[in-house]
Amino acid sequence: MRCQPRFDYARCGHTVNIEDQHAIFSPASDACPPLALYSSVALRQQSQDAISDFSLRAGERVTFVFGGVRPQGQQPEMEFVEQRFHETARFWKGWIAKSKYKGRWREMVNRSALMLKLLISRKHGSLVAAPTFSLPEQLGGPRNWDYRFTWLRDSAFTLYALIRLGFVEETESFIGWLKGRLGDDAERGPLQVLYGIDGRQKHDELTLDHLPGYENSRPVRIGNAAVAARYLWRNDGFRLSSKQVRGLNFPCRVARSSADLGVAGQELATAR
Repeated sequence: MRCQPRFDYARCGHTVNIEDQHAIFSPASDACPPLALYSSVALRQQSQDAISDFSLRAGERVTFVFGGVRPQGQQPEMEFVEQRFHETARFWKGWIAKSKYKGRWREMVNRSALMLKLLISRKHGSLVAAPTFSLPEQLGGPRNWDYRFTWLRDSAFTLYALIRLGFVEETESFIGWLKGRLGDDAERGPLQVLYGIDGRQKHDELTLDHLPGYENSRPVRIGNAAVAARYLWRNDGFRLSSKQVRGLNFPCRVARSSADLGVAGQELATAR
């Protein structure tokens, strides 16, 4: 096993300190928090990484916990890792069991619904277009965009799909997030094409020239300049299911006054 963290997109160096079966990765910049790897087997340092060599027989296991640094002397609760794994599995099984889809493509639809759910921020209610950045449309090509943002248009399509499957809470959470953006609209101008998951508006697009990119596909980009773009769509898109989702009426009324929000409800209906 090799743990190889790189801080701030590998723009910030770090040191490694290993003791008592845990490794602390301390970045050179205070802008990045330190990280720690806790292990049930011995670790050793190799350059800026932490590695572990071990063999397992049938029925044996080792546990690694990677995340924030715990207070001095406090170890992670290794014995509860398996319990939390089963709790996580029960949550996802319980969530997908609420799907109303009973058609012949159930397995594929369920897997797609789980993926869409994973794109949603539990804290904010917003959802990202994709959890990736700088994966090229074509290997070696330059079209390597950062999609870790919330596009209003894409969100409408995603939520429509979830509504059709019977998942309404996700849309209600998104509407709560959207109301905050409508407040920004009133203060600063038209709605943007995209936002950060926490609603932030500014997303400077930068290239990371020190990184080779996936399969040498350059440049590697973070941020997205599309924040300054203007899309013109039909404005009835968020009237997807006002009978099913509480709170939709409010943004629908405001959406009629903004050319930046919406997808064609008629087109969505045609795509059923």
